[in-house]
Order: sequence, then C-alpha cells, then structure tokens
Amino acid sequence: MKYILTLVLALCGPMLWAQTDACEQYNEQGDSLLQAGQYERALGSYRRAQRLAHSRADRVAEAVALTNQGVAYRITEHADSALYCYQRALTLAQQSGDKSELSHVLCSIAILYANTSRVAEAERYARRAARTAHASRDIDMIMYCDYTYGSILTLRGRYTEAIATLRAMAAEARRQHRPNYMLKGYTAIIDYFLKMKTAATAPRRSAALADSIDRYIAVCDTLFRRVSPASPEGQGYLEEKYLVLRQLGRYRESIAVQQLILSLRPQGLITPADCLYTIMARNYADLHQPALSAQCYEQALAAKDSMAQTAIDSQLSEFTARYDTAQKELEIARLSARQNRLLAILAVAAVVCVALGAAVWLVRRGARLRSARRYIEGMEQERDRLGHELHDGIAGDLLGLSLCLDTQPVEESAQMLRDLHQDVRRISHELMPPRFAHTSFQECARAYLQAVAGATFSSDPGVVVAPHVAFQLYRVLQETVTNIRRHAHATYIHVELAPHQLVIENDGYQGHQGHGAGSQSLAERARAIHATIAYQCHDDICRQILTLHR
Repeated sequence: MKYILTLVLALCGPMLWAQTDACEQYNEQGDSLLQAGQYERALGSYRRAQRLAHSRADRVAEAVALTNQGVAYRITEHADSALYCYQRALTLAQQSGDKSELSHVLCSIAILYANTSRVAEAERYARRAARTAHASRDIDMIMYCDYTYGSILTLRGRYTEAIATLRAMAAEARRQHRPNYMLKGYTAIIDYFLKMKTAATAPRRSAALADSIDRYIAVCDTLFRRVSPASPEGQGYLEEKYLVLRQLGRYRESIAVQQLILSLRPQGLITPADCLYTIMARNYADLHQPALSAQCYEQALAAKDSMAQTAIDSQLSEFTARYDTAQKELEIARLSARQNRLLAILAVAAVVCVALGAAVWLVRRGARLRSARRYIEGMEQERDRLGHELHDGIAGDLLGLSLCLDTQPVEESAQMLRDLHQDVRRISHELMPPRFAHTSFQECARAYLQAVAGATFSSDPGVVVAPHVAFQLYRVLQETVTNIRRHAHATYIHVELAPHQLVIENDGYQGHQGHGAGSQSLAERARAIHATIAYQCHDDICRQILTLHR
C-alpha cells in the first residue's frame, strides 16, 4: 500500500504543479497583454486562469485572477464590471483567510472608488487594506497599501496624514532595500508638494514648496537610475515629472522627459501616446513654437487612429480564434455523438423510470406551490388595498383639513398638516407593489435606490427574476433598506443581485437577527419563495444574504 501511495503521489504531483504553473502563466500573460494595451486578450488570459483555479478549488488563485480582471475593466472604464469582479474576489479572499490577497483586493476597490470620485469610500477601503496588509506581514503588500492610502488621503485634502503615511512608507522601503517602492513613495510626495504649492497664496511659502519639489526630484532622479526605466515605478515617475515640470513653467525640461518616455516605447508605454503628444504640443505652444506644436498635434491624431485600428484588429483576431475553436469543438462533438448514441438510449430508459417516480413528487410539490402563490397574491392584494385607502381616503381628508386651517391664523399647524399629507402619499406609493409583468426587478430596485442617499445597485448580467419571486425580493429590499435608514448609522448601502442571491451590504446595520416583527416578516417572505436569509459581519461591513433554493 505504501508503494502504491508513493506511485500515486509521484504521478499526481507533477500534474498539480503543472496546473499551478499554468494558472500563474495565464496571469502573467494577461499582465503582459494589459501593459501592451491588448485589453480583450488580457481579459481572456485572466478568465482562463480563473477557470483553472476554480476547477481545483484554489480560492486564493481564483481571487487573484478575478482581481486582475477587475483591473482590466477599471482601465477600460467599465466600473460596474470591475466592482462585480472585485466583490467576488473579496468573498473568496475572506473565505481563504489569506490576508495578503485580501488586502490586495481591498486596495484595488479603493483605487476604483478613487477613480470614480467616490473618495470617502476609497479612503475607507484603503484604510482597511493597509490595516490588513500590516497584519499579513507581507512587506511588498504593506508598502503598496500604504502608498495607496497616502495618495487617497492627499485626494481627501488630509495633507498632514498623507505626508506622514507616504514618508513612513518611503522610509520602510529604504530599510527593506526596495528602490522601486522608494521611487513610488517619493513620486507621491512630489505630487503632494505640488498640490500644496498650487494651494499656497503667500509667495514665500510657494517658493519654499518649489524648493522641496526640486529636492525630491533630485532624489527621484538618483533612484530612477536604480530601477528599470520601463517598470511601472520608473514610468510612473517620468509621467509625474513631466506634468510637474509643466505646471512649474519649465516647458523645455518637460519636453525632454516626454521624449525620454517615447524612446522607451518598445519596452512598453504606460501613458497613451496621443495624450503624451497633446501635452507636448501645449509645451511647444507655451514656448511660442507653433510649428512644432502643430506637428505634435498631428502625431497625437495619428497615434489615436493607430490605437483605434489596433483595438479593431485585436477584436477581429479574437473573433477568428473563437470561430476556429468553435469549429474544432463542433468536429469533436460530431465524433463523440456517434459513441454516445447507445449511452443515450440507456439514459432515456433510466430517465423514464426516474420521471415516473418524480411525477408523484411534482404533483405534491405543485399543490404546495399553488398554496404559496395564493398566500403571496393575497398579501400583495391587501397591501395594494391599504395603499389605495391611504391615498384616496386619509390623504384626501388631511388635505381638506389643511385647506381649512390655511384660512385661519394657525399657520404652523397648517404647515404641519401639509407635511403629514406628503408623508401619507409617500407611504401609499411604497405600499403599492410594482407591476413586474411590465418591468424587471433590476429596474424597480435601481429606481427605488436612486432616491436613497449613499445607495448603489449592481447586477450580474443575464439574471432573470420571475415575477412572483420579484415581488418578494422587492419587499425584502424595501424592508431591509428602510430598517438601515431608520436604525443604522450607515454611510453607504450596496445591493448586489447575483444568480440565486440578493446581497444587501452596509457599514452600520447588522440586520434582523432577533425574533421581532421585522425578522419574522423577512423570514416569511423568504419561505414563500423557498429562500433563506443569512447575515455576515466583518470589520465595518455587514451583509444580509438571501439565497434562493431550487
């Protein structure tokens, strides 16, 4: 037995290692394609890495692949898709317990929120990312998260905390002999001093800040010689440098840096060429050299056209590859079909036997479903009736009373009654159920959440909710959000619709976990559609998860 086990391990070990290598290779391939601007192909590599990781239940590797997909979606300005990938990666990272990857996902979410001008949420996620990274003791991740947190604090205008965080990050990079992170940190400090100079009003203070910028540029120039010029840190510094020099009015120096970036194009170019040429044209215009400025504008237009053609060619190549793959799969399917005909005949016989047994169960289950549907319809009819009574009866009476009081000197009472009338109209509309026969659950949920401050909604593409299920999901959404608004001190609410799940997330409310009326109401609605409700709280985030069971 020992020898057999040894043989099995010897045979399986290389296969598992090959899977690990393949997963990493797909991710690395995606990184290279992403840097080259081939975003669709990069997404394809990341998806292959995700499928491979999912097949062997490697949550960390799957989270890495999903995070990479989110980065690609963020770069191509598909914020909803990026957030969807990040949320899935966040769940996997939390389940795995890997603090390093968890901090990576949180940091990516923070960057996404910062890029979409949601800086308050960005700061909250960046702070969680930095705290988690320090607990992981991953030096590279600690410095990466501290850098992100310091940069977001700068965007928030919290300059004292920002400069302290960035200087501590640069000092740690110096102790760890990480010149790339030193350059990254000092580049962010240059941006900090530039913002402070722009905000300065006194000439003496502005001159002092300019001197600080020059000193840090000199330090970064020294560090730049210790890293690869084509690295993200190297090109990030060059991009910041030419922008800073331009804002300082040093146009010739800014052009020299831009020409250096263009010379690195064969090794990879982070800054889009059309943007680079456009800013170079403005530098020449400020130097009163219109001929060179016009030439740069022509190069910017040519670069933009080239980028568009490259994107089209990439899509055509991808479509061709998909077609070839489909043809091969079709041929394989034809060959397999001949072998599977006998198995199909046997399978049909087995299905007939199973169907006979399932028919009795379906009849009984159908009776229970009809009873549940009658219960749901009756409950909705009662709510509809109450809504009309409030709107047509009580609201009308209150309006008449308000009109009478308007003729009297009691103005405060009249205003109070007018406000009460508006509240009753709002309650009546909330009690009236939406007509899901003519609209989708997603549209109703999105419209309802638009009126709630700090609330957002996302949906997995392709999810279709049946009308009788949509009624209950919508009521669960209404009751939960109402409780969050009344009882919690939440700054944001996010609702996500996934296949067979409705997740309501906030940063203050822990949900109905007792035996009160609210808890019983939500439980009854869940049972009516064969669903369960669970609650998860981690750090500052609370999630209510409704899961539909088939």
